[in-house]
Parts: sequence; C-alpha cells; structure tokens
Amino acid sequence: MVRSPTKSKSRSARNTAEIAREICSSIKDVYYDSSKDAFKKRTADLLNLYKQERGIVINKEEYLTELGYRVDVFLDGAKCHEGQLRVFKLFALLAIKCLKELDDESILDTIAISIHKKKFNASAFIRNSVVALIGRIFYGSVLEPGEKDDIETFFATHLPERMFTDLYQILWHLSADVDEDVRTGVLLAANRIQRYTGLMKVVDIHRFETTKQLFILGTRDPSEKVRTQAVSGLNVSTSGEARLLLERLIQDPCEEVRLAIAEKLSTDVPINFIAKSERQMLLKCSDLFLADTIIPEYYEILHSWARDLYSEREGLDFDVQLCPEQVLSGVFELLDSLRITKQLEQIFLRFFDHLRTRFFENIADNERSYVLFAQAFNYEKSPYVNNENYEDLCFLDDNSTGLIALNDKMKALLMWQYLSEYCCHPSLSEATRVECRQILLPTMSEYAKFIPEVWEKLKAGGEKESEARVMTFQNNCARSLISIFRNLEREEIGMREWKELLPELLHNYSFKYDLDLISLIVHDYFYYHFDTKNDPDDALHALSDLMAKIGDFGVKFNNTQDIFNDASTMFIDATQLELSQMPGSQVDVSPLTNMEPKSRKRCVQVLSAVFKNGFFLQHHPVLEGLLNDYALYTFDNQNDVESRREAFICIAGMAPLMDQNKNNYIRIARTILEDHSAQITELQKSALLLIHDAINVYGYLKVNEWYFSEVENATTSSNKLIEKLIDMCENPDTAFSTFVVRIILRLLAFDHQKFFHEAFVHLLLKLFNPGEDEKLKLLLVYFFTEYCHWSREHQCRMASAFVEAMMRLVDIDMDSTFVNVDKDEMATFVQQVTSFNALHPKAVDREHGTAHLFLAARLLTRIERVLDEKSFMNVFGSILSKCEVSEVFDETLFMNVKKGCERLHNLTADARLKKFIEAFHKRLASAEKHSQSKKAIARPEIIPKSREELEKQLEAIVTLLKSYNEETDNDKRPWLEENIQKEEGILAKMKIFGEMHVTIEDIRSRLIGKDSPLFQDNIADNEKPRPSTTPRKRRECTVSTTPKSRNALPPPSTRTLRRKPLKETLNTVAEEEDFVD
Repeated sequence: MVRSPTKSKSRSARNTAEIAREICSSIKDVYYDSSKDAFKKRTADLLNLYKQERGIVINKEEYLTELGYRVDVFLDGAKCHEGQLRVFKLFALLAIKCLKELDDESILDTIAISIHKKKFNASAFIRNSVVALIGRIFYGSVLEPGEKDDIETFFATHLPERMFTDLYQILWHLSADVDEDVRTGVLLAANRIQRYTGLMKVVDIHRFETTKQLFILGTRDPSEKVRTQAVSGLNVSTSGEARLLLERLIQDPCEEVRLAIAEKLSTDVPINFIAKSERQMLLKCSDLFLADTIIPEYYEILHSWARDLYSEREGLDFDVQLCPEQVLSGVFELLDSLRITKQLEQIFLRFFDHLRTRFFENIADNERSYVLFAQAFNYEKSPYVNNENYEDLCFLDDNSTGLIALNDKMKALLMWQYLSEYCCHPSLSEATRVECRQILLPTMSEYAKFIPEVWEKLKAGGEKESEARVMTFQNNCARSLISIFRNLEREEIGMREWKELLPELLHNYSFKYDLDLISLIVHDYFYYHFDTKNDPDDALHALSDLMAKIGDFGVKFNNTQDIFNDASTMFIDATQLELSQMPGSQVDVSPLTNMEPKSRKRCVQVLSAVFKNGFFLQHHPVLEGLLNDYALYTFDNQNDVESRREAFICIAGMAPLMDQNKNNYIRIARTILEDHSAQITELQKSALLLIHDAINVYGYLKVNEWYFSEVENATTSSNKLIEKLIDMCENPDTAFSTFVVRIILRLLAFDHQKFFHEAFVHLLLKLFNPGEDEKLKLLLVYFFTEYCHWSREHQCRMASAFVEAMMRLVDIDMDSTFVNVDKDEMATFVQQVTSFNALHPKAVDREHGTAHLFLAARLLTRIERVLDEKSFMNVFGSILSKCEVSEVFDETLFMNVKKGCERLHNLTADARLKKFIEAFHKRLASAEKHSQSKKAIARPEIIPKSREELEKQLEAIVTLLKSYNEETDNDKRPWLEENIQKEEGILAKMKIFGEMHVTIEDIRSRLIGKDSPLFQDNIADNEKPRPSTTPRKRRECTVSTTPKSRNALPPPSTRTLRRKPLKETLNTVAEEEDFVD
C-alpha cells in the first residue's frame, strides 16, 4: 500500500511529482480494490491532500491537471469495468465533498471539462462512460429536503444550477444515442433525480421534452434492455401512464420486459388508475394468464387488485397490510368488477392456486393447505356461498329487484363453482376432497331439491330488465348450478334424483336457454348416467323419450324407436295397430305435426347438443329416425334461422355415419354455402367439411352430381363444384377464405385424376399476387414445397399448373385480380421446386430423373403462342435454358423435346430466344451422349403406382394439413409455424446436366425470410421508426487530450475493452446504496 498523503512529507517539501504520484496511487488502490474497503479512505485522503495543496497555486494546478488527466483516461475505458465504476464514484464524491466542505468548484469544473470533451465521442464505450460518470455525480450530489422545505420548489442537489443543467442536457442528448447501453445508462441516471419536483422544474422547460418523456419513449425502444429499465424507472402518476403499461404488457414480445411491467403494476399502480374495461382487456390476453405454467408475476397483478378493492371498500389506505381473509374478501369484489367470459374460470382457478401457495407456503402438507384455503374465505362478511348458507341464494332479491339481484346471484354462484372446482379437484386425495366438501357443498340429494327453487328465482329476478342482459345472467347462473353437481359426493339416491332432474330442466321454459347451457345439461345427462359407448340402445331410447317429453306428445311408437327391439315385452293396442295400417295420406306419424314452435326448437337444440358432444359415433336406426323426424323436418320446413342452424349441425354430424347414396345431404350443404346471410360462417365451414369428407368417400364426380341435383338447368360443364370452391377463395372474410384454401389443399393432396387442376392453377397465381394475406401465402409456400418434395409426379403437376397459369396471364383481362402477378418470381419458384435436388431421397419416382424434362416439354408447346409477347417469350426461354437434364429419362419424351427445340429454333427469328434454345439443346445432346456410354446407369422400368401406394406415401402431407384443425380448435399452433428440422443437402444419385444446387429448405427460407419477394409491398407499411427525442444538433468538442509522460503508469485503457454478455453486464450507473456512508 502507498502511504497516505496525510502521513507523507510536509507540505513545504512536497513537489508536483509527489502530488501526481499520490493521486495515481489512490486511484489505483480504488481501481483494484474489489472489497470496497479502500473507497472511503482514499476519498478522504485525496480531499485532505487538496486541502493542504490548494493554497499553493502551482500545487493546486498540478492536482487539478493530474486529476483531469485521470478522468480522461478512465472515460476512455478500462479493462475492469467494475474498477472503472469504483473510480467514477471516487471522482464524483471527491468533487461533491469539496463543494460541500470547502465551497470549492474547481474539482467539479475539472471533471465537467473532461465530460464535455468526451460526451459526443465516436466510440460508444466512451459515451457510455460519460453517462456513468454523470450518473454518479447525480447520485452523490442529491440533497434530501427537510421538514420545513417546500418539496415543490426545493432544489435537491449540492450542484450549482448551471452545472446541474449542463450535465442534464448531456444526458438528454444522449438519450437518443444509437447504442443501447448508453440509452440504458441515461435512464438509470435520470431515475435518481426524477422524483425531486424542484429539480425537474429547472430542466423540464418544454412540455414534450420532460424527464418522464424519456421513460415513456423508452417503453417502446427497440432494445429489450432499455425497455426493461424504462418500465422499472417510470413513475406512474396518471391513469394514462397506467394504460400505457397495460398496453405494453399485452403487446411487448420480450418476457423479461413483461415481467418488469407486471411487477410495476402490482406494486406501484393503484387499481383506481385502471378502468374496468382495461382490466377486462388485460384478462383477455391468454399468453399471460393461461400459459403452460402459472407465472406468479402476472397473478400478482390480480392479487394487488383484490387488495386495493378491499381497502377501497373498507376505506383503508392502499399500502396497508392485509391478512389472507381480507384479501380473499377482496377477490369477490374483483370478480364483481369483471365481465364473465369463458376464460375467466380457468384464470380464477389458477389465481386461487397462486393465492394458496402464497398464503400457506410454510405448511409442509400441501393438501392440508387446500382445506385451510377453503376455510379462509369469510362466509359471514362477504357474499361467499358454502354448505351452510347456500339456501340464502333464493332470498337475494328481497332487498333488490331485477338485474341487480340477478347479478348478485350470478357472481355468488360463479365464485361458489370456482372455489368448489379448485378445492375438490380430482387430482386431490379423497380425504382432502371430503373435508373441502364438508365446508363448501351440501349433499347431492339436498342440492337436487335446491336447484328447482333457484331456477324459478332466476326467472323472477330478471322479468323487468332488458332481454339480452337478463338472458346472459340467467344462463351463467344456470351453468354454474349444473357444473357444481360434478363436485358433489356421489350417492345412489342423489344420482337417481340428478338423473330425473336434468330432463325436467330441459323441459322447463322458465327462461330462454342458450346453446351452451343446453349442451351442458345434455352432456351431464348422458355422460354421468348412460354408457353410450357400450350400450347405445339404452341411451338412444332415453333420448327418444326425452324428445317426446319435451314435445308434450306422450310416448308413441314412431320411426324414432325400434318397435321390434323386444317383441316379448312390448304391447301394441288395437288403435295403434289400426293407425299403423292406414295409408300415409290419412295419418301423419311424425311427432312434429302438432308440436309448438318452442318445443320443436328445444328438441332440435337437444339433438344438436348430442352431436356436438360426440356421444354416438356409429349408425343406429333410432338416431337416424331422430334425425329425420327433427333435424331434416326442421331444416326443410322452418324459417327460424337459429333452428335451421342447429338442424344443420345435426345433419353434418350424422352424414358421415350414413350412406349418402340414399340420403343426399350434399344438397343441404349447398343451401348453407349459397346462403349469404350474416353469422353463418361456422356453418359454412361445417358444410365444406361435409363436402370434403363426401369427396374422399364417394369421389368428386358423384358429389358434384349431388351438389347440383336440385338446381334448375344444371349441367356438369357449367356448374362445376370446384368453380364454387374457387369463388369462395376470394371471399372478403380472410379467415373463411383461408379455410376454403385449406380444404382445397386437402383435396389436392389426393387428386389422382386431376379434378382440382383449375384450383391448383388459381392458388399458384394467388401465391405470387401482391396484396394477398401474408398467412395464406405462408401456408401455400409450405404446402407446395412439401407437395413437390415427396413425389416426382407432383413436380410434373406443378410444372403443368405453372405453364397454364402463365398462359392465363398472357390474355388476362385488365380488370382481373391477377393482373399484377409477379411472373418472374413464380417462374423462379417453380423451376426450383421441380428440380431434382428438391426431391426427398425417398420421394416417389425419384429414380426416374428430373421433372424438368416434362417442364421443358410443356414450355415448348406454349412458346409458339407467345412469340408476339416478348416479355412472356423471354420468361419461357429463360426457364427452358435453365432446365436440368438427367442421365435417366423417358426416351419418347426426350426425343419429342429434342425435336421441339429444333423446330422452334427454325421457327423463331428472335436472337435471344435462339440462344436459350441452343443452351438447352446442347444439354440434351450431352445427356444423350452420356446415356450411350458405359458410365450411364440402367434406366428403371416405369411401373405406374397404384392409388393405395400413392396414398400411403403422401400420408406425411395430409398429417401436416390436418394437424391444425381450425374448425375444432382455434388456439392450436398452425403447422406452418412449427420448427421443421433442416435437412442436409441432398446429393444427386445420378448425373444431372445443368444441375440446380438448391434444396427445399433453401426455397422456403428465400420465400419466408425477412427479404422475401412475396411480402415486399408490406415491408414499407409495417416498418415503424424507432421512437426518439427531437433531433438536436450535436457539436463535437475539438479539445484533445494529450497524455503526459510520467513515471507512474496509468491504469490500463478500455480501448481494448471486451464487453460481457448482455445478462452479465453490470449497470453503468451505481446503485443508490453504493453512496450510503
């Protein structure tokens, strides 16, 4: 250790060299001292040295000169980043203490000069060091206001106002720096001073150039590091700023930034800054609350809302500490402030798990915490329901009427349902579930008697209110009542009463049921009380009796029941026998003849719910009879849109189970597809699936005939089903048109007879048509590349479709949507995707050589027609000149192509086209010569593949297409976004002349990458400039620093500094606790 300046020679004997050496020694000691023990001591030593020498002019100048030089050196950088930060802290505190104790600004001015020289340096490392030093000066100079000081006007710093303003302006200019570390450092430095109103009034002169604006702009910075720091430092004081954080939480792609926002919302933002609609908007973000795992930071937001709502209700401060019982009381307030959605149940179940883990984390027995959690709810002061007070639900409307009482019932029932589902979850042990049931739920028999009482109250509670809201509240209550049944303890008497209750509810017309409620009742009736898989007869006869009960026509034998099922136990009286022998014109046996409209509608809804739940997956005569009596009759004879919708769902569900040679359900699908009324998109999707399945079973020609069987003046040539599908591809509804394209692609995968060739051409044009949907283009890229990857025959079909597509562009109408198709990009894509290397090593017919010979044959037959269209002629000629020729080829096709080249060469006068033809003809000659040599491999015998073999080999394509079932699950990831393993380069197993060295992966990356030619029109629209501050003129300081030659070596420079990875890089500004003495 170098001796302290206070113990060195007397002041009169100290020369300038010793002063410089002692300054260098102190800085070096701090730089290499990682334990921070030398920091305070060396600061005091340098301050004492300055006190002693400042009286001598030459020594004071030497002191300041040496210190200024060391500041310059460390601003240029250091090998040890932590040591550099310690030295900056030494400089800052030395200047501040000199200012406070001696009222001397000399050291501060010296440091400021160095900062001004380096502030706009070309090196980002040096600018970063400048920001770090300014940050430490701000941290060390803060002056806390006293009790008598006015916080609004108090100048809370030891720095002179001019110095403070100058340093702040440097930070403001560097806030728009191109380097993310510099911008992060600016936010760290500004964070320390932004809470002092008096300081901000000095610098926040312009309305849009305030310190808070730095943090607001930082929340949209391109750098994740900057956004994280901006969120952490943003002082939320208005509802607008809270709304900004909510929007960034939903939209920001970085998980680290989202977690920082969630922490800010749960700790610093009170709930009265967030409107109810904004809370609802946040809960709709399933990525936050319904991810694969529970992320505590997001559910802490709900926890803080529950605390704030309870505090607001009880008149407490938001910062007061609450016990678990009080927080859980606020949970009901939170539910009451939200709109009920389908996702809310899963969110609250996860929220309960978060709260239980947080409240009872010290309990070793995990299942015991579930019982304690159920007991923690305050069933006396909050409107929670348990096994003791559930009957009070019938009397909630004594003091209020209408929608208010209905809303109270709904929220109480929903919370009861959520809590019982969580505490009685099947994953828990039976002992735990029994204890929770004793706290929360009545017995099954008691509950079965309780439901009808509440059911009638649901009607009374909403009679005088608006129809739509009343129906929503009533059905939410009813669904909760039914769902709670599943959590009750099973008992024989209770199960019997439950089974009798559910049909009664379906026959009840106390209020208007929605489809989800009917589906829930039907599901519980058949799932818990019948074995539909092993004994469908019992379940179907029960369904038939249920229909008869709903229709109020009694138990009659009709074509819904098999009267010969058990002749020994069945009795038919004389009247029924006589009726059965009467002609159809004298008696109508259909039970729907005298049914009331509401009963008929309810029957169809029940039957639709049966098909939606998928209980019966095999044909059964009773099910067919129910379909004919209810669904078909309703669809053909009723004008009620909702009834026809449910009837069609029944038909679409039953059609795959029946022989459509006897039952033409395709004509019903046509009725749906040609109905242009609104809100039937889902039905049209079902109709398309019905047609798709029928084509796979009965063939396209048969389905096409059925589709137009009832159309007047219909002919096969003028009414092709495929033309209807192509027209639907242009539907303005992007989601629906994409679904139609998916159906066509499924059909294309097994189109062995080329029925869908026109659709192939249309989709190829659509792929290269500017303005089409981006997701649709991605889908087509993946399909076409995968389609051609596995079969040479598919490559030939692609070549044929491409040539026809180009010929359509030759004579295209200027009003056509395809007038701007990029034919050059389409030609490049087709030539690459039909090349030999694009085939998989196990592709079908790969041994027969490249498909470019087939492409060349198609081109030669069309070039003669475009000799007058120079642009198309050049495109065709360019493709021809690049076509591959393999040593294995079809001799007949080869000779025809060769003759076609010679004929076209003599026919055209265009010199450029002649060169194209000559280049390809030369390749043909080389291949022919090689095929006659001994090096040529034997040509395989061409044996056509059977349909069964092709279907087996194309199974991979269909698997990809069906892995994303949009009609059944909208939340599944589409297959086109899945990571596909990159294939290694495929080397040709035969000699290829003019070989194209390109793989399927290369083709995909070119078309879906950042610079894809498919999306060039969208790039300019989607690019958004990085938010920045107002442009300012920056002047580079021309003052240079000249190193002085001294015996003492300065600390190493950071000109060779190697930055640590992002996660390991230390903050460029010291934390606040570093300055605590």
